[in-house]
Order: sequence, then structure tokens, then C-alpha cells
Amino acid sequence: MEPLCTIPEYRHKGFASAALTEMYWRTKALGATHMTGGLDGFYKKIGYLSTVK
Repeated sequence: MEPLCTIPEYRHKGFASAALTEMYWRTKALGATHMTGGLDGFYKKIGYLSTVK
């Protein structure tokens, strides 16, 4: 689902976060145990942890 982008007039409404959450639940149900994404602060802001050292 990369790149995940939101057009400017729809930013800060939770759409990207909702899309990632839905993808998480659907892929988890299929057996996924990890997700990867960009290094941008957005992911950290919505609760994802970085494993990059």
C-alpha cells in the first residue's frame, strides 16, 4: 500500500490512518505478523514502531 498519499483537502481527517488500520486487520487475518512502511513521522504518530536502528 505504498505510497500512501492523501490529497491536501482531505488531510488530517483520519483517512490514511483508517486505510492502514483496515489493511492491518485484513492481512493479520491472513497470517501476516509484520508491516513495513515509510520512515516518515506519520507512522510513529499513529502508533507504529520503527525497527530501524
